[in-house]
Amino acid sequence: MKNKIIKVSNDKELLSFFRKLWLYKLQKNTLFILEEDIFELNKIIAALNIKNRKKRIEFVYDESCFEVDNCFKNKNICGFINNQRYTQRGTNKYNGCCRICRYQSSKGCTTSNFVVNYFFAQR
Repeated sequence: MKNKIIKVSNDKELLSFFRKLWLYKLQKNTLFILEEDIFELNKIIAALNIKNRKKRIEFVYDESCFEVDNCFKNKNICGFINNQRYTQRGTNKYNGCCRICRYQSSKGCTTSNFVVNYFFAQR
């Protein structure tokens, strides 16, 4: 396996890197090494180094969920008080829209669900 060193030290090189990203993905027997991590590209390089397509997609999905979860960690974006959100106060409904979800538990969602996380990120 050959090594390819990727150097991204300014905005112009960053733009060039993103334009060539699809080409890097095609290189099967190449290990990508990031010279400097100025723009925090280490997760992209890690994904490029995963050669199995299914495992690479799983990695990107899991990392996306992790990033969105960290963004909203310890923030009450739905205004939950006593397991009722803003729109449910004064009714007998609990746990927001998650009340009908089969993965809902007393500790919250038991799955990493990017669609739900992305929905909240857009609000």
